[in-house]
Amino acid sequence: VAKALAAEGKSGDWEIDRRSLKIGEKIASGSCGDLYHGVYLGEDVAVKVLKSEQLNDALEDEFTQEVAILRSVFC
Repeated sequence: VAKALAAEGKSGDWEIDRRSLKIGEKIASGSCGDLYHGVYLGEDVAVKVLKSEQLNDALEDEFTQEVAILRSVFC
């Protein structure tokens, strides 16, 4: 995971064009954010929206790690 994070940087390569993202219904809610069904370029996706009042460096690092893991599984 550390190698994936180092390669990705903070965000860079995994940012998307938000204009191509359609956010649908809420699937789940947790203490740090909400999960929605979305469609991006015709593909079903999960959209995680972090709650701003919970945002801090540790949560951002955890989210970045989560994205790196998911990319390694699905890419």
